[in-house]
Amino acid sequence: MGYTKRQQRSIILAINIGNTLEWYELALYAYWAPILADIFFDHNSPTSNLINVFLILALGYLIRPLGGLFFGRLGDRIGRRKALLWSIFAISIPAVGMAFLPSYSSIGILAPILLCIMRLLQSFPAGGELPGSFCYLYESAQPSNRKYLTSWGFVGNQLGFIVALVECLFFEKFLSHEDLVIWGWRLSFLLGGLIGIYGFYLRCTLKETPFWEKLEQTHKVVSSPIKEVFLAYKWKIAKGIGYSAITSSSFAALSAFFPLYFDALFGTDHSINLMLSIAVLVLVTLPLPFFGKLADKYNYKTILIFCSVLILLLLMVLRLLPMGSLYALSICICLTLSFACLYAILPFILTDLFPTQLRYTGIAITYNLADSIGSLTPVAGIYLLQFAGNQMIYFWILALCTLISLGFYMAIKVGRTTSK
Repeated sequence: MGYTKRQQRSIILAINIGNTLEWYELALYAYWAPILADIFFDHNSPTSNLINVFLILALGYLIRPLGGLFFGRLGDRIGRRKALLWSIFAISIPAVGMAFLPSYSSIGILAPILLCIMRLLQSFPAGGELPGSFCYLYESAQPSNRKYLTSWGFVGNQLGFIVALVECLFFEKFLSHEDLVIWGWRLSFLLGGLIGIYGFYLRCTLKETPFWEKLEQTHKVVSSPIKEVFLAYKWKIAKGIGYSAITSSSFAALSAFFPLYFDALFGTDHSINLMLSIAVLVLVTLPLPFFGKLADKYNYKTILIFCSVLILLLLMVLRLLPMGSLYALSICICLTLSFACLYAILPFILTDLFPTQLRYTGIAITYNLADSIGSLTPVAGIYLLQFAGNQMIYFWILALCTLISLGFYMAIKVGRTTSK
């Protein structure tokens, strides 16, 4: 028996709030980086301090796959609901801790060490949030609306980014720089802790998924899911990474490069660029459920191939247009919508790769590996930019990743499912 629409809305809210918190904190850390550099390091080299702050952020990305393994195994051993409860609880604690960290002037070298510890503590459980969300949404849906329900999987993380950027804009407008340094940024992280507490309460109201309940009743819970996944599903992991090549690499372009590209058109300042970032993220997020419904109604393989080919064509056209033209702006909007369509379907095709007893672990390994590889896109772009001398190099990287994903999409066999 399926869930009612009201129950589905409750599930979507409870599941997405953890992802919202994860990316809310990530965006806050990145945006307040100059303030953090000034507070948690000495004042001898502002540039070095800022680099150190971002190195700590990078360390968080490195530990996420380990968190994914831990919470993936937990979800396959004790259930999806319990694993998601533990992950949001574990994310909320360092959010509150960040708000009360002492400065370098108070405790010296211990300040950056504590900052690093808090960042690692937040990143570790974050590795299990999105995989757990995909898993829970997939197993809570009927076959007829499974792609729609899983399309909500990416809404939370992008919403967290949007909320954080809007909040930062608000604080910068109404607080002085001195207030921001003294208590403004701390209030941001404290609010994140409150979001986490509310999310924990919402998840307490959830029931276990029907898939997991059946697995437990039939005594088919696997004792070593990590080992089983690597032994029997290596090709499925490779497929999942191939599916994710374009989506994991495009996030940097959507959230950072496109607004910089728009700068050539408008000659905008920092605040306008930030608002453009928000607008791009909203444009990606709003149509996700619509594309999910579309995938339930029509052949999702055809939609994936169509969007991938369209992205390639749009990138080629964009390459020929003069930098900053209105036509280029229109192409960027069409590109953003095409990426959104892929984001909407990705949670379903990743989740459908693995059977119930290994699903959480399989998604956690696949998604976090793909995300880690995709996070190298900006670094690769900057490195190649030195040789090419052309900002369009980012679009060539996206084109290559699109070709990789297109090849994997074409190999999808519609009708074959592991949803058992």
